[in-house]
Order: sequence, then C-alpha cells, then structure tokens
Amino acid sequence: MASPVLLVAALWLCALFFGAAGEAAAAAGLGLAGPSSSAAAFRSRATDPNMEVKFDFSPFLIQYKSGRVQRFMGTTFVPPSLDSRTGVASRDVVVDQAAGLAVRLYRPSRRAVAAGGGAGKKLPVLVYFHGGAFVVESAFDLVYHNYLNALTAKAGVLAVSVNYRLAPEHPLPAAYDDSWAALAWVLANARRGGGDPWLSRHGDASRVFLAGDSAGGNIAHNLAMRAGQHDHGAARIRGVALLDPYFLGRYVDPGAQRAWGFICAGRYGTGHPYVNPTALPPAAWRRLPSARVLMTVSDQDRLGPFQRAYVDALRGSGWGGRAQLYVTPGEGHCYFLNNLDSPKAAMHMATLAACAMNGEGTVGSCRIYDLLDLVTAVVPSHGRGCITIDFDMSPFLVRYKSGRVRRLMGTSRVAAGADAATGVTSKDVTIDAVTGLAARLYIPTDALGGGPEPEKLPLLVYFHGGAFVVHSAFSGAHARFLNELVSAARVVAVSVDYRLAPEHPVPAAYDDAWAALRWAVASCGAGPEPEPWLAAHGDAARLFVAGDSAGANIAHNVTLRAGGSGGGLPGGSRVDGMVLLHPYFRGKKLVPSESAVGWSLETGERWWDFMCAGRYGIDHPFINPLATPAPEWAALACRRVLVTVAELDTLRDRGRRYVEALRGSAWAGEEAVLYGTQGEGHVYFIDDKSRSSGDKAAREMAAVLFWELTNRFESLMLTNFSSALLLLLNMAGALLAPRALPPGHGGPASLETDGGDAGADVDFFFFPFLVLYKSGRVQRFMGTDTVPASTDPATGVASRDVVIDAAAGLAVRLYLPPGLVSGNRTADRLPLLVFYHGGAFVTESAFSPTYHRYLNALVSKAGVLAVSVEYHLAPEHRLPAAYDDAWAALRWAVASASARAGPSPDPWLSRRADPARLFLAGDSAGGNIAHNMAVRAAREGLEGGAAIRGLALLDPYFWGSRPVPSETADEGTRRWREETWSFVCAGRYGIDDPVINPVAVPPEEWRRLPCVRVLVTVAGLDMLSARGRAYVHALRDSGWRGKAELYETPGEYHVYFLNKPESVEAVKEMQVVVNFIGGGGQLPPLELATTGQMTEYYIRLQIANLLLNHTCINNKEEDWRRHRTCFSS
Repeated sequence: MASPVLLVAALWLCALFFGAAGEAAAAAGLGLAGPSSSAAAFRSRATDPNMEVKFDFSPFLIQYKSGRVQRFMGTTFVPPSLDSRTGVASRDVVVDQAAGLAVRLYRPSRRAVAAGGGAGKKLPVLVYFHGGAFVVESAFDLVYHNYLNALTAKAGVLAVSVNYRLAPEHPLPAAYDDSWAALAWVLANARRGGGDPWLSRHGDASRVFLAGDSAGGNIAHNLAMRAGQHDHGAARIRGVALLDPYFLGRYVDPGAQRAWGFICAGRYGTGHPYVNPTALPPAAWRRLPSARVLMTVSDQDRLGPFQRAYVDALRGSGWGGRAQLYVTPGEGHCYFLNNLDSPKAAMHMATLAACAMNGEGTVGSCRIYDLLDLVTAVVPSHGRGCITIDFDMSPFLVRYKSGRVRRLMGTSRVAAGADAATGVTSKDVTIDAVTGLAARLYIPTDALGGGPEPEKLPLLVYFHGGAFVVHSAFSGAHARFLNELVSAARVVAVSVDYRLAPEHPVPAAYDDAWAALRWAVASCGAGPEPEPWLAAHGDAARLFVAGDSAGANIAHNVTLRAGGSGGGLPGGSRVDGMVLLHPYFRGKKLVPSESAVGWSLETGERWWDFMCAGRYGIDHPFINPLATPAPEWAALACRRVLVTVAELDTLRDRGRRYVEALRGSAWAGEEAVLYGTQGEGHVYFIDDKSRSSGDKAAREMAAVLFWELTNRFESLMLTNFSSALLLLLNMAGALLAPRALPPGHGGPASLETDGGDAGADVDFFFFPFLVLYKSGRVQRFMGTDTVPASTDPATGVASRDVVIDAAAGLAVRLYLPPGLVSGNRTADRLPLLVFYHGGAFVTESAFSPTYHRYLNALVSKAGVLAVSVEYHLAPEHRLPAAYDDAWAALRWAVASASARAGPSPDPWLSRRADPARLFLAGDSAGGNIAHNMAVRAAREGLEGGAAIRGLALLDPYFWGSRPVPSETADEGTRRWREETWSFVCAGRYGIDDPVINPVAVPPEEWRRLPCVRVLVTVAGLDMLSARGRAYVHALRDSGWRGKAELYETPGEYHVYFLNKPESVEAVKEMQVVVNFIGGGGQLPPLELATTGQMTEYYIRLQIANLLLNHTCINNKEEDWRRHRTCFSS
C-alpha cells in the first residue's frame, strides 16, 4: 500500500501543476504553451519584495512602478547553428541596427536545396512570427529554434523567423511595424540579385507564406491585411497559416481587456480589428492577398471561439480563396511547440508543411475540416429549405428539430478479430438482444491455445468515453487501445457498448453498464449460459473496473451501485481496483480549472440536461460525486482507486477533488492514488492517429491496473520530481511487459545507443532513468538534450567547450563572467569552481539545457570561472569511470590555472583562474563525485600543492545499508537503492563503501578532508536529505577543524532548484551557494545549534511529514526554531 508520503506528494504536485498559474493565464485570455509555465516559476515576484508592482501579467511578466520588467519565460536563447538532426543551417541577420530589428534565417540541407531547387528552381519562403502574448519569447529562443529547424526540414522551405520588439517597452504597433519592415526586407532580397545570399539565391518571391503562432498568428493576419493594401507585383502572398492565433472579441472578460490594454498601451480597444478581425467589413476581407488561409485550433484553447469566428467571417465575406480549419482534440494553446515528436504535434506540422508546399485537403490521417462543411453541419439557418438546429452539442453532435441526430465524431467502427501486432484476439457478443446491449471481448491469443488447465486472467470491464453521446466499444481508437492494453496487462477484457443519449438518455448508460458488469462476473462462474472465454479464463476474484471520460463516470457509478442499492455482484464478488481516466464530472459551482478557461456553467448544465433529458440536476451525485455525503462513499465497493488527470484538461480539478473527497470519506478501501500527466490534454491516450501513441498509452494503462511501482514515488532521486509523474506509467509498462520496442520507437525523450536488440528481454530497469536490454542496448528517458556553448544574453556569461582527452572522450564546458573574454590582463583572477552534474551516474550532461542555465546563473552571481565536467555515464562506463574522469578534469583545470598544462595551457584558466581559491561543487550524483574528489585530493595531492578552499554538496547522493536518523527503513526501498547502486558500479563497491557511504568512515578519515569549509544543502521532501544531514553530523563530530554548514529547504524535492530556478526557494539557495564561494554572507537560520537538537527536530519533522500532511511545515520561510515551537506539544 502506498505510504502517506506518496499520497501527500501526489496531491501537492498535482496542485502545483494545475493551480493558480493556469488561472492567471486564462484570465488574460491567453493559454499556456507547455511546462515552462509551472506555477512556481511565476511566484518569483516575491524575490523583489521592495518593488511595487505596476502590472502583473503572470505567467509572462511583471512590470514594476520603477519601470523594470521581470520576465518569467521565453529567455532561453541559443545561437544559430547547423542542426545535426535535420541538417538545417541557420544564421542571424540584422535588418535595421538602429531599430534593433533582426531575423534568423533557416535553410534546408544542401541535399534538400538541390532536390527542391534544382535546375534553377527556388524554394518557397516562409516568414514566421513567434508567439508570446506580444510580451515574451524571441526568434532566438530554444523552443522556436527547434520548431523552425523541424519545420524547415519538413516543408523544404527557406524560413525567416522575425525577432520583433516586445511590449511593454515597445507597445503595439511596434511589433506590427517591425514585422512589416522584416517582410519588406525579405521580399526585396528575394527579388533581386546581390542581396542576402540565401534569399537571393534560394528564395522564390512568388511563393511567400506567412505563419505564426498565438501573438505571431495575430501578426501574420495583420501583415497579410496590410499587404492587401499595397502593390507587391510578383510578390503576392501565397498562403497564410494562423496557428492558435491570439484574437479576442469586443466583449471579453476584464482580465483579457486589461491584458490587451497593457500590450498596446491603451491605444486600441478589444473591438479593434487588430485583435478582433471579425469587426472588419466584408470589403476589407476581400482584399486579403492570399489564395489560402489555414487556421489551426486546439479544442482546449480558450481562444478557440474567436479563431473559429475568424474563419466564419472570412468565408462569409466573399473572399475568393479557400479557408481550412484544422482542429486538434484534447490539446491546449500552442501545445505543438513543446513536444515536436508527439503524434498530434507531428500531424500539426505536417498540415502546416503541406500548406507551404501547396498541399490541399487531407494530410495523412489528419482531417482538415473545410469550413463550408462545418457551417452546413452546425450553424442554425432559417432560410427556405434549410435545416434548423434543435440542440448544438458540437464538436460531438447536432440534433435537428426533425429529431434527426448527426454525430460529428466517434462513428467509425472496426471489426473484431485477431490483431497480429499485439497478439490479442477479440470477438463481439450480445448480452441483451432486447435492449441491444453488446460488448467486445479481448483476450491474449496464446491463452486460447488450450492445455490441461486454462490460464485464469484478471477480468477488466471497461467503459468507453464520449460525453454519453458519441463513440462506441467498436470504434477504432478504443479497439486499438484495448488491444494494446490486454497485450501488456495480460487480462481478459469486456468493453461495453452501452446505449447513447439523446436517443437513450441517462440512466440508460448506467443501467447497461450495470447489466454488463453483472453478466461478466456471472459468466466467469458456472452460470446457466456462461460465455466460453470468460468461463474458461476470467477470474472474478481479480476484478477491475475502468473507463475514460464519461466512461470513468460510469465506472464510478456502477462501483458505487455494487456496494449500495444495486444488490451486489454475483457470488459476492468485489471490485479489486477502479481506474478513472480523466473522469467526466461537473457541478453547480465551477472549479478553478473550469473557470480559468472560461467554461460556462450554463453550457455545462444544458449539456447534462441534454444527456439525461432533464431527469437529474447538475449537482446530482451521478454527475457530481462531490455532492455525495461522506458516509455514502462507504458503498464504493472496491479496494483500490486510481484517478488520472492531465495538465491541459479542463476537468483536471474535478479528478483531483474526487480523490480528496474519497480520502476524507467513510470509504474503507486501502489506497486512493492521483496521477497527473504534464503537457497533455483530455484523454490524450485515446489517439487514433498513430500506433506508437496507442502502444504507449496501453502500456500506461497496464501499469495503472496493477501499479506495481507506486511505492517507488518516495524513492526517487530525480533531477525533476515531476518527471516521475510524467514517466511513471510508461516506465511501469516496460517493467510489467518486457519486450523489444519496434524500430524507431522509443518516445520523444528516448536515446538509443548503437546496436540493435538481439533479444526482447529487459536486463535492468533503472526507474525512471533508463532501460538496459539484454542485447546491450540502452534506452534513456531523460537528460539527453544538449545545447551549444554561447554567450548567454540574459547574464552575459560566455561559455566554450574544451576537449581534454579526445581518445578518452573527456571534455568540459568553461564559463566566464561577462566582459572578461577578451584581453590579456591577469591581475583580476577569479575563484575557480569545478562543477559535477547530477543524474544518478546514468543520465544528464554538462551540456544539457538544465545545467547550462544553472551554471550561467551561478557564474554571473558568484563571479567565478567554472569548469563543468562531462564525465562518462553508466552502464556503458560503470564506476569508477566517472570518478576517474572527474579526477582527470580537476587535475587539468588546476594545472591550466597554474600555467602548468604543457606548452599551451587553456587561455581562460591560465589568465583568469586563481588556483588558490579552488571550489568543488555538484548536485546529487555530482555531489557524491565532488566529495570523492576532495577525498582523493587529500590522498594524492593536486598540481603545485593547490588546496581546495570549499566543498559544496547540493542534495548529494549518498546511501548505506543501515538507516540514519529520519531515513526510511522500508525494506523494498532500501533493497532497490542497493540494486541500482550495484548497477551503477557493476558490483565493484558495496553499499557501505566510503564512496557511497562516507558516514561509515572513521573520524580520522574525515579529519583529512582538505578544505576549510563545507556546505551541504538538502530538500525537506527528498529521501536523500537524511544522508545530507548525517554527513554534516559526522563531519562536525569527527574533529575536523573546518566549518560545516547545512542549509535545508522545507517542502521541496530533490534538486528542485534546477527546474524551478526563479522560484523564491531556488533564488535563496543560489544566494547561499554564492555566499559560500565568496566567503561572506549569512546562511538562513537552518544551521542548528547542537547535534541532539538537530536529531530531535528532524525526527519530529519526519513524523509531521507522515502524519500531519505537512500541517506545520507549509510555510517554507519558517526556520527550525519556529518548527520546534510548532512541534513542542
């Protein structure tokens, strides 16, 4: 059973994911584009408590009354480069130095240029405008750099990404003017020889396309309208692509009005055509100088109604071109920017590429809805001969006044049978011919092979989603999902085809589901007419009930019925586990995730009233379980419950509150778990666009059913704890059903080493970092992204990469504070910091975006010259490889700083670094390495007798066979840590070897530590924190003459500061490290007076963590003395 720590952590983290940040963004009328907008990042305003806020435009920025602007996103810039993945080259060009106008050009690979522009032909030119609410982001941002590289390669175009000026420093129309000037420059250079070489040689001025996302889509539209008023001759704009564009209407909520007024300094109202194109007269639309317009809409985007109205107005204006509408179900605003490899994003890009390549109609399996079809389907009309609408429930269905129902989705069906890809066989059965109740049964094909004793399998009864009005147990999407699920989980499944509203309003669906559940359980026994598959293979003692969306609602209600008034299940069977995937619940009062995106309470009530024909109100327990009195939850007849939610799903807070209510009720079950997926929308896993998506989702579901790894939540030592939630079920699927992945399948965040699989079995699963297959192939799930060295625009810090030993593959990245790259002065030498990254010895890199950002910030604040070491990783290079690399890099750095690195020492180190002020630092596994390097320096010495001034261990990775005070004693957890340590070092070092358990060494070993100061930081919710505290205890008690400092951040997880660098806590911790290196400043009051007080305090803190749900430690500003008062009773 999951521990209280797990349950508290899951709730806390989901609240963080889905909390106030999304509400703030939506209040402005703007969506969020992915994980960069986590709630903690926005709270960094508290880092400047003395500044009075003039305008709070969270999650994007804050403007203070002093005029200073603090941006929270869109500041990660990367230089142009030759992209190794796509072969696309990029370069930056200054268009107008006085105005600060610049662009980044992207050119396809030379082979693509030759293929597309052979025989004198040129490439289409795509002029792209980035999004960011007119106030953040850049053409040079990492997100847009990656996106334009991929788009340029996919579409075979010459792309120009415009870096326009941002508000509030440059309010509108500055962005429009910059973009217009950039477009004019592009056209001029593409039409003449001798201009920009890429445009003049490869750009076709007769095939110019405009595109942009969000605010950039707004710009693309306005530039196209402006171009219609000018004569460009041969430079007619061929097409315009508006990707989730930022449009509003005259009547919007006050938050959106304030945001728009801030962007344009009050010059234009929300009814102005700049932001409300539907205000344009038809004659203006007809001047649009483009043959085609592509509009993409994410159906979870609050801006969707304005985007659809745009297409409606365009088609109704008499404009002679073609408008296409592409809708992505279950996704939020600009989702496609942050996960380029996801199936939905790939199809989105394919649609845009087809537009740029003059493609029409259908792209792959992606349906492009022509507006004319949409209008005739769903728009009421009162003309002669026209059909009138009785009820519009688009995008699901429309009911006409004649009584006819037209479903707009979920009507396709696939036949049952054997699925060769998954090894699952299915068949259809009729349960009740009178009501038409039917089901599709699924079973692993090899289970049907016979034998003396038929294999008994868990029984899963599944209910599909579709708002009670669409979809079917026989649909292609659900059939694929169930095939993959049954294959991975090895269950026999009954997918119920219940009757749909409005022809059969609720409670018909509940009655069908209840009848099907009882039939399935009875068929597993010796009833009068048992179903053969279920009778032979179904095990009703292992019964699971599951469903997605409306199906999850049904699963809840039938499970409640099983323990209440429904008369129970045949044979006294009880549901072992209930899984609610993105459940569809509503209520009279909107929850934050609903109000944040402007969901209408009236619409919710009308839809539910339509589904149930007015029989039940919106607060009836059928649709709003939160209205169920706590004692009645006792009827929920299941032992375990799992509820999943998605960050971009508007229903997410309903699922979260369901779990809270269940835990606080009279329910007698064992555990209720909440699982959140970051960056995804409603029922994203029911995806009929790619098999790989279905495969991933099915393996997730298989893991959900048995959640074998649930208890490992509290055992993580992740760079980012949220990654555990994002990866948990995918990882669990690999562990439950080890098998070789199909060629090319590894997920967007995977990295495969050379060598194909010779076998299908997993050799070692290092949750959640990687899988090692028996063939030797390694599949990593995180920490594989890298960025080039550069001069960081935000901090001015310069970096460069140096290869120390080409034969050994040893390299480092050097960081130098601003203004010190040129010149030969050596007088002002800087402290030398050698830094080792974390990643459990198996993942991450000195070149990753995470560590590049962290080192840029640290070097700028501390004024040091930093050497970030790229050491070899396990399992390809087991320990002591990382230690040997780290030692070689340390010796090289000291020797270079002492000008003793042979005939050509590194110039930065020899001129700028002071070896007399040497510091070692690292986080997690890097903290372990830093400690061991200090120990080795004491034993072997460094060049020129250099001494280590200080040692900073940030959430260091240590362990041991025996628990230290406040450390978990759970045998499974401790055994798992021993196994992973043995994996990292190939069994060379035991779990109590001093390299992993320095606490076990005798005091005389500690006294040899060759530094005068040690800083150890720990995070209160990190399982490794107890080891960090024990390290400080042992060092202080050893007789070592230096000063050991401990800094703790309550309420945070392992190395949180890497992923929330602008949070209040991370800023404070960074300052602690800076002060430590500088030798000045005071640590916040977490350094304790005596060992006895410390031990007692942390024991009490652990009890509070487990029993009080952090009641006394929610205020992260409290120091230990105030905690002691809190716990004194």
